[in-house]
Amino acid sequence: MLLFIENRKKYIYLTSSFLIFGALQFISYLTTPLYLDFIRFNQNLEKGWGNPSLFSATRAVIEGLFSLFKKLPPAKAYIGLFGVIALAIGYLSWKSLLSLRADKELNELEKTKILILFFCVIYALLVPRFIAYSHLILIVPAYFAMRRFLSTREAFWLFFILVSLQIPERAGPPWIDVAFQFIWTYPSVLVALALWWLYRQEITKLKSKS
Repeated sequence: MLLFIENRKKYIYLTSSFLIFGALQFISYLTTPLYLDFIRFNQNLEKGWGNPSLFSATRAVIEGLFSLFKKLPPAKAYIGLFGVIALAIGYLSWKSLLSLRADKELNELEKTKILILFFCVIYALLVPRFIAYSHLILIVPAYFAMRRFLSTREAFWLFFILVSLQIPERAGPPWIDVAFQFIWTYPSVLVALALWWLYRQEITKLKSKS
């Protein structure tokens, strides 16, 4: 977020933060035997409930589609697909953030709120390891979006849909069960995607007004 603030020293702060973070990792590598085990564990990211991230959801979708035809997906195909999706999200988000920064009508406090919360949503979508309790980061962006971007009726129906999707008792064709199993496993991904779309729509509206 330092890239989007008006401060002459922002690049110094940004570079320093990377250097400090890298130094901490290097110290951990030198002094903590379990550090390498942690790195090896993260190279084989778990999926499903253990890691309900967009990266994991992409893998689940690829494997599910190929399983319909009783075939194995190409090795690491999901990494390539996630890379394409991540680049698309990154590019569109970057354009929205530049538009938000250039907006002259919005006051600085409101602009800063949207900037921080939109970054939280982008992070939730792009981080490869988004373990179960990480979705807490979406609570404030979701509350802000429902209060700031939606009418009372729209917010009510959105909340109703989100709750109804969590009801496990379903009866129907097998593909319905597969679809709802995906929803129960990756609700944070679906919420993050919806929030990302809402924030981009709102920023687009602000741009058209200005």
